[in-house]
Amino acid sequence: SRGLGDVYKRQDHGDAFGEHGIYSDHVCADECIHHIPLIVRAPGVTVAGTHSDAFLYNVDLAPTLCDLLDIPVPAEWDGASFKANLQGGEGFGRDVLVWDCGLYAVQRAVRTREHLMIRTYDSWRYSHYDPVALHDMNADPYQTTNLAAARPDVLARCDSHLNEWTQAQKAKPHFAGDPID
Repeated sequence: SRGLGDVYKRQDHGDAFGEHGIYSDHVCADECIHHIPLIVRAPGVTVAGTHSDAFLYNVDLAPTLCDLLDIPVPAEWDGASFKANLQGGEGFGRDVLVWDCGLYAVQRAVRTREHLMIRTYDSWRYSHYDPVALHDMNADPYQTTNLAAARPDVLARCDSHLNEWTQAQKAKPHFAGDPID
């Protein structure tokens, strides 16, 4: 018999293949690093051919596994189950994702369905990063044009999402300090 551990594989980040002039590394908080396809095949659980474009975090996988195994999800966990997505339903999805990177460039990003905003706090040797970048992910999926100056309305909405997310993280009882600070 096969357990759930045998039927899924997890990747925690992507790699750049020329985006922003970077090859085979994960130095920034952009789409190529954080958009990670997840393929799940679990006989009796998943529906063949099901596809979901839901915005999810890696931390959503553990609550999903708990849900599939009828194990209570600890209340303090940040993730949420996407079991219904696996079973062909509308399921769970987030409206906005917030991504971090602190490997070389120190950045935080906000990803909506339409836009990606990246704030660079420290670019280390990667001096080509703007302090703030905004990209239209539908018209410019390779993030070649910074729209921050041209779209202050979208930038303000993304900043609002980032501030709300940051405050929510800081309010958690297990919060030990923001590494960006």
